[in-house]
Amino acid sequence: MDEGRRCHHCDQKGTEWKCCDCEHGTLSCRACLRAQHMRSPLHRIQRWTGSFFEAAALWEVGVKLYLGHDGEICPMAQDQLQYESADGNNTDDEEEAVFHDDDEEAADIEDFIGRNIPGAEQGFRRAPRNYEGAHKRVVVVHVNGIHDLPTVECRCTDGPSDLQYLRSQLFPATQIDVRTVFSFALLKDTRLLNLKAKVTIYALYRFLQRLTSPAFPRTVPNRERELQRVLRQWRNLVIYQEGGCAHTGLDPVKGSLYLFCSTCPQIGINLPEDWEDMEFPSEPPLPMFVTDGNMKADHIKSRSKHPDAALTHGEGFMTEPTAYKRFLTDAVERAPKYKIPADCREYNVTKHEGRRKANLDITGIALHACARHGCFAPSSGVDFQKGERQMNIDYSFSETLKTTNIDGLPTVLHIYDIMCQYKVNMPERFRDSPYLSTPQSLQRVLKAIGQFHVHAHKEGCLYRFSTSYIPGVGLVDGEILETLWAILNEVSRSTRTATIQHRAEILDDHMGDSNYKKIIFMAATIARKYKRAIKEEPIADNNLAVILDACTPDDVATWTAEIEKAEDRRLWPELDDTIPEADMDIMKNKFDKGLSLRDIELQLTREEVVRREDGEAGWISTGLKLEETQFNIKMLSKGADGTIESQLKLERRRLQFQRSLQNFSDDAVTLFPVALTHIGVAEALPENEKILLPSVVPFLDRPADGQQQRLLRKELELRTAFTRDILLQIKELITHLSFQFIEKVRKSHGTLEITRAWDGVKHLREHLLMSRDLYNHSRERLIALGYSTDGDAEFGELSARDIDISPAIYNPNARGITGKGLSWIWGRLSNDVHAGDDYLIEFYRLHFLRARAHLHRCREEIKTTKLEMESNTRYMMFKAQQWALLRERVVDAGHRAYAAAMVDTWNRLGSSSEKIATAAFAQNRQIWVAVE
Repeated sequence: MDEGRRCHHCDQKGTEWKCCDCEHGTLSCRACLRAQHMRSPLHRIQRWTGSFFEAAALWEVGVKLYLGHDGEICPMAQDQLQYESADGNNTDDEEEAVFHDDDEEAADIEDFIGRNIPGAEQGFRRAPRNYEGAHKRVVVVHVNGIHDLPTVECRCTDGPSDLQYLRSQLFPATQIDVRTVFSFALLKDTRLLNLKAKVTIYALYRFLQRLTSPAFPRTVPNRERELQRVLRQWRNLVIYQEGGCAHTGLDPVKGSLYLFCSTCPQIGINLPEDWEDMEFPSEPPLPMFVTDGNMKADHIKSRSKHPDAALTHGEGFMTEPTAYKRFLTDAVERAPKYKIPADCREYNVTKHEGRRKANLDITGIALHACARHGCFAPSSGVDFQKGERQMNIDYSFSETLKTTNIDGLPTVLHIYDIMCQYKVNMPERFRDSPYLSTPQSLQRVLKAIGQFHVHAHKEGCLYRFSTSYIPGVGLVDGEILETLWAILNEVSRSTRTATIQHRAEILDDHMGDSNYKKIIFMAATIARKYKRAIKEEPIADNNLAVILDACTPDDVATWTAEIEKAEDRRLWPELDDTIPEADMDIMKNKFDKGLSLRDIELQLTREEVVRREDGEAGWISTGLKLEETQFNIKMLSKGADGTIESQLKLERRRLQFQRSLQNFSDDAVTLFPVALTHIGVAEALPENEKILLPSVVPFLDRPADGQQQRLLRKELELRTAFTRDILLQIKELITHLSFQFIEKVRKSHGTLEITRAWDGVKHLREHLLMSRDLYNHSRERLIALGYSTDGDAEFGELSARDIDISPAIYNPNARGITGKGLSWIWGRLSNDVHAGDDYLIEFYRLHFLRARAHLHRCREEIKTTKLEMESNTRYMMFKAQQWALLRERVVDAGHRAYAAAMVDTWNRLGSSSEKIATAAFAQNRQIWVAVE
């Protein structure tokens, strides 16, 4: 550096200082740099050594932290500034040690690191202990690193010194003898980084240490514990401020500190005064709640003997723990009274979660959220002690009904993965417990199961509990909590070892942030749902029209009357009706399912006895079973691990198959001799040999005599049933694979459990792929026999995508999965025209009922989204009016300014909501009115 360079401000020669945080970073002399930073004491500076710029600190040019006078010197402090140069860090033995008093080992380590590492004097730049003209040294943690500053407190008043730091936008770590403070900017950024990027305090503080001293980060004072504690206080103060507690002067009530959904019907908030005269897709408006358990949000038992202080007591999303514990004590005593045998396989799968885990005091959490928009319900978060039990869900639901402003509405929709079992004895549990209650206006609770989980239940649950068949709900899948868990699980890992009180505060904050994001983007979300419904409605209408054209008016009238009666009974059950959903069983197939291979074989064998035919059906059926055995051997061959045991097992299966195949081929000489001319060259492996069934003969080579044609017809009938059996087997395998993901992989902990779970997935997946290949092979043989694939054929081509489970398992937060339907195999019905007209009529009846339900849900969705957009705008107006009233209640200028800012925020959100509504719906009705 040229010694002739001058100070940018006073033109003095020999300039050697510059600021890294000022806009231009120009060179300055000591006096000018000090004068510029009297009100910016947290900037980073550097000093020219003659060959490079080295890190320096502002105290080296005489900058101090002045409190109480907007950065000016307190006239009562008698501060005598000394501007002589300081020659670096003070490393004498009297320097103040920086460590936690209750951790002697940490103190020894820090003492060693700070003083005995060679070159450590080039690390953190400490101010001298007795810096002249300063009352004390204070460690300041800021967004650009950690600073050590001489501090001059105001002596004009006798007020507490911690308030002086707060007025300077610095949060003290203690109220007495302040030695560490954190800037408001740092606390804001830390909370936001945790909410958005899930950055932990540990990682953030290591970042600040590295930023402060890249070469010697461990010489920087460790204030991680203090930051953890201060951030809890900061978070709590911010939440109280946003909840209006500073303006009302009142303590918050249960669930009042956070926002709930802006569009779910809430009397007195987003419903107009004349709401009873309005038309809703359901009469009256229907609040919808979904609940689920999350076994990833567990908590490890703490070894600390020091109790932690709770800053919240149920005012957020996690429920108040004291009352919850009293309820559990009472519920455990009553539990045997309500125990019932499980009659649904989904319930059997989840039942094992009742086991307690030795190292955990909390095994997971359960929450309620609005089913249409995914906003968490306040005070509904409950911890599991022994897995997911009905008593936990009972308390969560009871709290949800209290905090979501539904008093005055007679009906709610409740969605739960195992509702078929949970609903049994639910009224009795609520009636008997002194801790559970429902609003006086609530007359009925509609029960449902989410769209993905309902397909894993027995067939009867589909029509009784699927949201697709409940009038008034629109297009709701009931699985939105799965997407919310995916986000919450990212922070659950860091709460496993926090104190229980701290864990609740973190979960509250992240759920509150989730609700906030849902609300500010709600208008755009509703508009997208409306566009989707508008797109689906004409498709659903056309699907129903095609079925109506093929049916008689009398049949349609009969079916319509039956389903309307069933729907009315579900919505308006009799007082003594315990299973109002039972009438929805009319949507089940009256013939249960198509005829199986054994059914067709029996039928044809009986015909052969009458006609004196020689065991043709049995021979063909044997051939079909041999085809299945071939594919099993191929799967076994691919999965062989090279051990003697596996190879021996494979060769035994091949030998057994070869004998059966030879016997079958011997019978073919008599029953279908023309097939022998199409054997071809013998294969090295028996699983690759052709099975000499009639369908292997090309169409042009088939004989025209009656016996051979009869064999072709019988194979067509038997292979149709065989293919139907394979398809049923595939659906069962997909169901088991879904369970393996939901109940094993997702809830596994530890390497051993996870490995076993994935082994089960691999085994099921191999069988599923084998069954798919066998199905497609059999379908090809059907086509060779003359099976038509035109129109709504029973057997479509099966692709890899058709046998996959829901993408919500692999990536619950993926874009677009809400509207993604299941494979065609779940909706395709058997149309066995050979069994008579009754099958055909039943085929059309079931398709009519499903198409009608989907069309009604699409039309409900269109109407619901329009009403939701109005409710969303009214909610914004309500919040703006609420803050306007709070603004008038307070005198303090700061409180009034904050309230005015909140009024402006909600005004702008309301205006934006109305603009989006106008663009999406061409809406002429004005809802939003600016709040002054």
